[in-house]
Amino acid sequence: MKFFGNLRKATIGSTTGPLEQGTRSDLDNSLRSGTITQPFTGALFQTNRRLGIHGDHELDAESSTRYQHLAKRVESGEVSNSYAFGSSAVHWALKGNATGAIMNTFGWLAAGAYDANERKLGRR
Repeated sequence: MKFFGNLRKATIGSTTGPLEQGTRSDLDNSLRSGTITQPFTGALFQTNRRLGIHGDHELDAESSTRYQHLAKRVESGEVSNSYAFGSSAVHWALKGNATGAIMNTFGWLAAGAYDANERKLGRR
């Protein structure tokens, strides 16, 4: 039942509080130092904080760095939200992390509609 425990930690609860030093705080600091205007970046920020505050420290350095670069690419408009969620779903699936793969797959589905609307309105 680790899947449901991880899902609960990632989606329910506070996003305020201190994060222990490590990969989650590195990601948090990177996200806070930039802009958070896109759905992918906002979801990443909230999910990372929730997991960190609830004691989940399983984010490896490679994934933290990957997320930092991906968030910057989304915010700059270089890649879409749906691309970011989709590539993250594949990343977690290849690492054997079902929770990360499923959550990012749902994000990918929702972001597709958001990205299409933004393009239709000429904003991205």
